Amino acid sequence: MDLWIPITIIGTLMQVGRSIGQRRLLGRVSVAGTTYARFFYGCPLAFLALGAVCVFEGRLPPTPTPAFIAIAVFSGICQFAGNALFINL
Repeated sequence: MDLWIPITIIGTLMQVGRSIGQRRLLGRVSVAGTTYARFFYGCPLAFLALGAVCVFEGRLPPTPTPAFIAIAVFSGICQFAGNALFINL
């Protein structure tokens, strides 16, 4: 069996678990607070992954351009808003 199949199934189950956890958190915190918690805990993991790739590759990441930064900020806002809508539903 190809490796991507169990990885996809495990990833799907993890996404469902995270969504259930966020929904439970909603009873104690607002929609914005619940959404913030997701990104607050995810950000350090993203930096750890970037650091691991840099160490593995043996080089620094490329310098982001203004266009990249603008797209990243816009995408982050859309992701935050989409997650807030998902939790609110």
